[in-house]
Amino acid sequence: MKKNIKSKVKKPRFEFKSLLLMGLFCLVFLSVSGQQREYKIEKEVSFPEEGSIKINAPKSVRITGNGTISTRQVGDQYIVSRKDNTPPIYKIHKKLVLHTWDKAIIKQVSSLTFNCKTPEEEQLLKEALSINLASNAAGVVEIDCELNIAKFQVENGWFKEENNHIVLDNGRICPIEFLSISTTLYVPVNSQIVIDAEDTDLLIDRHEGELELNAVGGSFTAKEISHLKGSLQFVDLNIEHIEKATLSLKKSLLQAKSIHQLHLESSLSKLEVNKIEKLEIAKSMNDQFSLESVNSIKASNSLYSHYRLGSCTESLEMTLKSGDVDIKNLAPSLKFAVLKNQNAQINLDVKSLESYSLLINSFDQAEYILPNDLVLTNSEDGRKAYTSGSNPEKTKLQIDCLHCEISIK
Repeated sequence: MKKNIKSKVKKPRFEFKSLLLMGLFCLVFLSVSGQQREYKIEKEVSFPEEGSIKINAPKSVRITGNGTISTRQVGDQYIVSRKDNTPPIYKIHKKLVLHTWDKAIIKQVSSLTFNCKTPEEEQLLKEALSINLASNAAGVVEIDCELNIAKFQVENGWFKEENNHIVLDNGRICPIEFLSISTTLYVPVNSQIVIDAEDTDLLIDRHEGELELNAVGGSFTAKEISHLKGSLQFVDLNIEHIEKATLSLKKSLLQAKSIHQLHLESSLSKLEVNKIEKLEIAKSMNDQFSLESVNSIKASNSLYSHYRLGSCTESLEMTLKSGDVDIKNLAPSLKFAVLKNQNAQINLDVKSLESYSLLINSFDQAEYILPNDLVLTNSEDGRKAYTSGSNPEKTKLQIDCLHCEISIK
């Protein structure tokens, strides 16, 4: 006789109610702990007469702690996470927008997105983070885009619960699961401003005071700047109009529609300008100049830099070495052009000149092409003088070149 095995086996009893409650608890816990909140901090102060503004732009945060950590720059965000493929813990938006207005008021707006484990930690964070805007004895208002955060600490490991928190300037500790900060500033349009930046994208519409920018990496975009000073490395500048500028560039790019006056020291950089009235180059090395229209240009010390000019309308005085010069149009209004060069190519278009004199000092067997209408007036010891037109004193051209290829058409 067969035994009924099924009757001998007890069916397992699943506690569906318990599982359901546990599932709901986990769901609620995850939704609360994973919920990001937004918070905004604003503060404004009066701008003192004859005062100035010092802006510490968003920078890479100082990190300490134990465990694995990954930092990376994605767009305009500096991101800290446990690993490359894990969710971010900390974000600094390294895009800083400066709005200018006619008010004698400085205003800072910091927008926060954050997540804390408990409501108590959330309230602690809100109360602890602050904006400090106050002028010192010298009348300088200092702005810190990272608020009052001194550093970020991270702890994680195989047998450790993840513990991330920020340490404030006063030593206070605030636990966080996630924090993101972005900043917008409002400053007087005619104020004196100094900005220190690192891999920051700066945007400003117009500014009528003196603006000093010291930056490594990032970009600077503006519409109209009255007076710009700066030491810039690995920075892309895109400015519609600059009235006056004194710049030191290294491995940077300057693009502008118009510049009235520029004093420059640069290396390994590129300049692309539509129109520039006065350009003074104190020192240039391995640069590329692309200038559509130049009224006056003077280069005192240029090595391995190349110049392409659409037109020159008043004066040109350049001392170069191993740097090619290509000028598409020497305008009728040009008074003089003096080029001193060696080991280079020089191309000049003189078709627009009505009358001019040309002096070539070439103490070797230089190769050159000259217009057919030139009249040789003197030839002595490598010096050749020419004239063209009825009034050759109107525009004076001089080329001193060693081991050069000269083409004048």
